[in-house]
Amino acid sequence: NVNNCIIYGNLTNEFETDLKPAAVMNYTFRKCFIRSDKDLSDGAHYIGISQNVDPGLEDPSANKFKLLAGSLCIGAADALFAPIDDIDDKPRDGSPDIGCYEF
Repeated sequence: NVNNCIIYGNLTNEFETDLKPAAVMNYTFRKCFIRSDKDLSDGAHYIGISQNVDPGLEDPSANKFKLLAGSLCIGAADALFAPIDDIDDKPRDGSPDIGCYEF
């Protein structure tokens, strides 16, 4: 399970899967911003996905992944799957943000 994540960058396709067609796969991407040219419309595996929508990051090319004011990720995470603190140990509020940083 991948929840409340940002998979986004400068490439047209930042996300790739290599699934065997006959294999039974148990995976879920929930409330993620994903940059990809792949079909992510399968609602059983991709829930609440924002595909090819700029997440509003500070400066990803300089490894600055904090959210900018106005980012669509702010307050958009699924709180059931959000960690209590962000990557800097900042507590998340009642409406957590998608990504590793709380705004």
